[in-house]
Amino acid sequence: MPYVGQKPADIISTAVDTVTGTFSGEVDAASLDISGNIDVDGTTNLDVVDIDGAVDMASTLGVAGKITADAGIDIDNINIDGTTIALSSGDLTLDVAGDISLDADGGDILLKDGGTQFGTLAAETGGLGISSAIVQDSDIIFKGNDGGATITALTLDMSAAGQANFNAGLGIGGTGAANTLSDYEEGSFTPTWSGYGTDKINSTTGKFVKVGNQVTVYASLVTGTGNDASSVAISNLPFTISGNLGSGTLYHNTAGLRDMHIVTALDSNSTTCRLHGVLSGSDTTIKYVGTDPALGGSSTLIWILFYQTI
Repeated sequence: MPYVGQKPADIISTAVDTVTGTFSGEVDAASLDISGNIDVDGTTNLDVVDIDGAVDMASTLGVAGKITADAGIDIDNINIDGTTIALSSGDLTLDVAGDISLDADGGDILLKDGGTQFGTLAAETGGLGISSAIVQDSDIIFKGNDGGATITALTLDMSAAGQANFNAGLGIGGTGAANTLSDYEEGSFTPTWSGYGTDKINSTTGKFVKVGNQVTVYASLVTGTGNDASSVAISNLPFTISGNLGSGTLYHNTAGLRDMHIVTALDSNSTTCRLHGVLSGSDTTIKYVGTDPALGGSSTLIWILFYQTI
């Protein structure tokens, strides 16, 4: 059997071309030092390989053991190094046949954009924590697709202590319109006392609460001392009355009206309500000051209205 080297134990081959350095057959060598390229056509079984330069393989590299790469691994434009998997450009898809499990022993999964954290999924005592607390006043927004259009279904407003703002109302006990609470409002307004001059009013206040289409109005009036025979009415209710669906109750301190049955009259599809008095079957409007039946000077009226709006 031909050989090349100091002794037969160095390299043993079935055939060798001493001009080209080409071996044919099996090569059995205690050590092999090659300063140029090596072209292996077939299978190479090596116990230990120490390569100082680059390795270019045109086919598949099959490794039964572990690969240790202290300086990282580049796969296309993906770099894996230490605790980081980095993609230099484009999107990254994780596509598995089963489930994807994110297991963080620290209890936190951090969501970042360009290295800046904007959210956290965290294990909380007794449940799951979803947080945007890293950025001040950063809302949590729930979006979806409604008939092909992107809509914001719910916004948790962190600048308002987490106030929940629903885009289309809140369904309670069902999904139909009858189960939907679509609006809640509360506020103040200054009642316009129809026909009663502002120079004659001692004081007036107004408040309202609206839940869905149900409105509650609280209005107060302290009359002045000047005469005014106009009928008592508020003409600027905060929401339009639906038909004449509603009623009212009131307090007054006028002795002359205590024997009358005083009722609230709502003008249909308007923002106006009036005071009517019934005595001995006779219906009349209540006046402000001077013409009976009247509230009288320096009198207090507290009027609470309940009605349905359009």
